[in-house]
Amino acid sequence: MLLSKDEIIKKVKAILSNIKGVRGVYELNKEELQRILEIEYEYEKRSGLMFMRCYNAGIRCVSKRDVILAILHDENYCYPPEVVELLYEGEVVGEEIRDKRRIDELKGRKDVILLGETFVIYKDRLPEKYRSKLTSGSLYIFIPPMSVKELENVKEIYGVVEAMPSTEADRYLKEILRERKADVSHSKLGVALIGFNILLCTP
Repeated sequence: MLLSKDEIIKKVKAILSNIKGVRGVYELNKEELQRILEIEYEYEKRSGLMFMRCYNAGIRCVSKRDVILAILHDENYCYPPEVVELLYEGEVVGEEIRDKRRIDELKGRKDVILLGETFVIYKDRLPEKYRSKLTSGSLYIFIPPMSVKELENVKEIYGVVEAMPSTEADRYLKEILRERKADVSHSKLGVALIGFNILLCTP
């Protein structure tokens, strides 16, 4: 028996709501999505004038899907295995590392640079001109489309992708969710976007 589009979305939201760390799931409309894209593009332009350029491939993929959901999550939420990377001419020279033990092993090493708590740059992979002082140029941060294993067996949908918004877009999304009565006051809450297409539904 085929489900309606609304029933499919409800089914997906129920699955996502049961993931550890998820505080709420909200559907976005086209106008909200368009504003998110504008914020991301503006951020990418500004980032090119500063330390490193940024390219959010995940947001671009999500924007092409029929249904876009925002998930509000806390620090217990586990992101998919795909990680943010620092690229130089297509080669990975840095990456996000979520394994705390691995981060602890890298602390104090002279051949790596730690940015924040989870991002590592490998100095030996950088061109000579970047090793003593990181400057903008051919370096850019690549934010990938991410998988959602919890939705892999939902037969009514396809093209599922998750995206990590920039800080500015995250702030805008929280404003939207606040208007929908979500409690976004906790400092450790984040927002991720999930997009998918409907494969089978009733007319």
